[in-house]
Amino acid sequence: MQKSGAIYILAYFIFITSGLSQQFDGRTNSANLSPLLIADDRKKITNSEEWKSRRDELKRKWLNYLGKIPSDKSQLKAEVVSVEKLDGFTRKYVKYQVEEGEFTDAYLLVPNGAQGKLPAVVVFHPTVNTHIRESAGVEGSDTNRMFGVDFVREGYIVLCPRCYIFKEDGNYTNQVEAMMIKHPNWKGITRMLQDAIRAADYLESLPNVDTNRIGCFGHSLGAKEVLYAAGFDERYKAAVFSEGGIGIKFSNWNAIWYLGDGVNKPGFNLEHHQLMALIAPRAFMLIGGDSADGDKSLPFINAAKDIYQLLDATEFLKFFNHRKGHSYPTEAKEVAIRFMNGYLKLSPRQRTYKGALVNLPVRTNDEYPLSDQQNKGKWIKFEPMWDEFESPALDTNKWIVGMQKWWLGRKPAWFNPTNFYVSNGKLNLTMKKEKVPPQYEKLGYSNYTSAAGYSVVRSSFGYYEVKARAMNSAGSSAFWFIGEDSSIHPNWGTEIDVFEICGKSPIHEHRYYMTLHITKTPIEKRHWSVSSYWEAPFRFTEDYHVFGFDWSPDELRWYIDGVLVKTVENTHWHKPLHLIFDSETMPNWFGMPNDSDLPSTFTIEYVRAWKREYK
Repeated sequence: MQKSGAIYILAYFIFITSGLSQQFDGRTNSANLSPLLIADDRKKITNSEEWKSRRDELKRKWLNYLGKIPSDKSQLKAEVVSVEKLDGFTRKYVKYQVEEGEFTDAYLLVPNGAQGKLPAVVVFHPTVNTHIRESAGVEGSDTNRMFGVDFVREGYIVLCPRCYIFKEDGNYTNQVEAMMIKHPNWKGITRMLQDAIRAADYLESLPNVDTNRIGCFGHSLGAKEVLYAAGFDERYKAAVFSEGGIGIKFSNWNAIWYLGDGVNKPGFNLEHHQLMALIAPRAFMLIGGDSADGDKSLPFINAAKDIYQLLDATEFLKFFNHRKGHSYPTEAKEVAIRFMNGYLKLSPRQRTYKGALVNLPVRTNDEYPLSDQQNKGKWIKFEPMWDEFESPALDTNKWIVGMQKWWLGRKPAWFNPTNFYVSNGKLNLTMKKEKVPPQYEKLGYSNYTSAAGYSVVRSSFGYYEVKARAMNSAGSSAFWFIGEDSSIHPNWGTEIDVFEICGKSPIHEHRYYMTLHITKTPIEKRHWSVSSYWEAPFRFTEDYHVFGFDWSPDELRWYIDGVLVKTVENTHWHKPLHLIFDSETMPNWFGMPNDSDLPSTFTIEYVRAWKREYK
């Protein structure tokens, strides 16, 4: 529940239950990769500031080999050659200048009817004769390889530029040698990097592109371009590398159109885990099929993971092995799109159920969640957040009254500490019509008080269950999580609203609101949220209900009376947070409560918490 006005995205998505990423454990380093966290002077890197210097060191080494990219850029001189209006999107054939006198062509795909600024993806094509025509859906028989069409149908603006080696004569070597006459110090991949930089320039020139939401995708040859594009151009915020051969010895990186035979010479000591480290903390996914990439790529993932951990961004590094060779099967497409949606569209896949609750489970054991009475989750009681409220007073070893470390309440209601109390075996949060102390009146609080409290400890993955009844007024009744430890996670701001309920309102009293918030990540500071609601056939003030929340590394699940009502892919919510109960006035959302309905009380019979037993 954000203090500022939240933008809620109310949406329904089909949820894919297969995991987005597979586990990489990683101390395996069979590739004998050089350590990333030891500088050339043998000094060990222990913090993000030291990493900046080490990162510059690695980048400098790579550019010494690749050749310098000029900082002065020629004008784009972009033109639209042709336009096709298609089902769901418009395809434009465009040309623009990559360097003085040198133009490239591309297809630009734009969703029909799009409004405002949209995220964008550059799709680098693989080695096929149809090159950009296949990626843009102009020709080709394999729809899984129409990568650009997949992304534009997801709501992205897509640019499919031609790789410079694909000229009319079909001879890659000729194109590279011609390029090297002008740039004798460049490698073949350097020109591809230059073209990737100009692709981002072109997207930035378009008025309907959100320039903070540019990603890149590539398969095979295209994946190689992705690695260098994201490694050296920080405008690419998310990158998907599919079957490109992450190790220099995994594929034909020694070809003249890539790195050349210099990689085979004694003393060459560069490797691609270093470029993956340059990408951190931005989002990177490696997809393999046990051909150019696969389990053999894990040492590279594990090496990069050290940097992502140092930057507190392990959520942004993903690996998926479909084990179907040098292909891009449907399951790879699904995880690539989910990855981009989570980090560029800021729209993790979710599903919210509709209709009445059916097949309600019967509780036979208080030791396990209502939704899992057979204990399939292998739950272990988490005592610091377990409270039956049977003591005569609040257990201050578990709960802190108020929310002074964040705020004093949503105006006009002030969080009165006396309104958060234990009585008759229940935790009570009461909203009242009463004067507030003068010192808070000066801050804009007046005439109303409400209540809040939070857990002493923080927690993350586990199952949290509350039996509660909402207050019978337009005051909110809420159960949520917030508050990373800023000394450990200074660059994160996340929030999980398990529920926000308005007990009395013609519009809201049947709605169970569930919302996720992000206020900052290691990549950026920007507030966004994903929200939906379940429409109940009853009012939440009429009786007690059991509300469950299953928080796992891959998925978030909401339960009411033991029945699943919502699932969301967990892309960002991994840090330990405090558990919060509060009640607020919501004048701009629920409206102010009628004075005749006050005092009203949000009552909690118990809160229970479990952790999974991991073997």
